[in-house]
Amino acid sequence: GSSADSLFVVSKISSISPNYGKAGDTVILKGASFTGASAVKLDGVNVQSYAVLSDDSIRAVISTSNTTGKMTVTTIAGTGTSTDSFYVSPTITSITPSSGIVGSSFVIKGTKFKVLTSVKLDGVNVSSYSLSGDTSITAVVSSANTTGRVTVSNPRTNVTSTDSFYVKPNITSISPNYGLVGSSVTITGTKFTGAT
Repeated sequence: GSSADSLFVVSKISSISPNYGKAGDTVILKGASFTGASAVKLDGVNVQSYAVLSDDSIRAVISTSNTTGKMTVTTIAGTGTSTDSFYVSPTITSITPSSGIVGSSFVIKGTKFKVLTSVKLDGVNVSSYSLSGDTSITAVVSSANTTGRVTVSNPRTNVTSTDSFYVKPNITSISPNYGLVGSSVTITGTKFTGAT
């Protein structure tokens, strides 16, 4: 005998193109069994909008609420999850304070910091950094850092600050710490290049 029931196949996402971008960008999902899709999500949150172009293609628009993660397509058969992640571009809104000495900390505020690979100052890695949620990074100035803009990167994309962070000179010792007018002293410290 024959069955009146239909066989539903869970969606399969084989590619995301491009696999990085920002809110408002359009991405194309390729795969299979997309017909009748009832939801398209990125990292568990609905995309801004989507259109099923064919059984093997969906056009989706990234929303301001989306963060880096896997993409999913839900149909009556269940939910299919991408193997690869889509990376949402970070943004930088502020750097405080705007200057400091080697070893000092500064805070980078922005969005989409969830998956970072590096934090750089004037193109050189900071000494260390730590994340506080998706919107704040605390970074420590390294001895190799010089005054410049801050760049935050994830595996696929990056953003560079509009404003610069200024690495200030720091005096650690003066030797000798006494003398007559006209006598020489040696000042030891960091970041004296360009002193006037």
